[in-house]
Amino acid sequence: MRINRRNNGDHTGKNRQEKEAYRQFIASKFELDKTENDPVDTNKTDESSFDEEEILNIPKIQRKSKWLKFKDFINNNWVVSIMGGIIVAALVGLATFLIKIEVSQNVHDEKFNNIGKNIEDIKKENNNNFSGLTSLKQSFEIFKAETIKDLEFIKKKIKI
Repeated sequence: MRINRRNNGDHTGKNRQEKEAYRQFIASKFELDKTENDPVDTNKTDESSFDEEEILNIPKIQRKSKWLKFKDFINNNWVVSIMGGIIVAALVGLATFLIKIEVSQNVHDEKFNNIGKNIEDIKKENNNNFSGLTSLKQSFEIFKAETIKDLEFIKKKIKI
């Protein structure tokens, strides 16, 4: 679509004199902004062209702390962070479970050792004679025999 600019009634153009005055104004602006460099004095070779104090006062660049790096990693990689959290929780739970098993096993081992020590103490008291244990064993055998006889008697009564 072609626009006919001659028939545009909203725009008033500039005449030649106004255009020329505008071009001169723009050209003079560029001339005002230009500056010349200071001449270099070649006789002074022992002085530097910059201030060393300014360089010494430059603050050191601070790096991110480890905590901020960690937070950025979590924010940028939240799926990996969630999966890592689940894995860490599972490992901590497994470690806790294994420690509890180990502790309970140690308690049982200690109880067995105490029973062994008690048997040794009984042996020492009886001078390796086991007279108290043998009498206990004999009375248990008698009880066992009487119980078996009672059970056989009950079975016979039930069959009749």
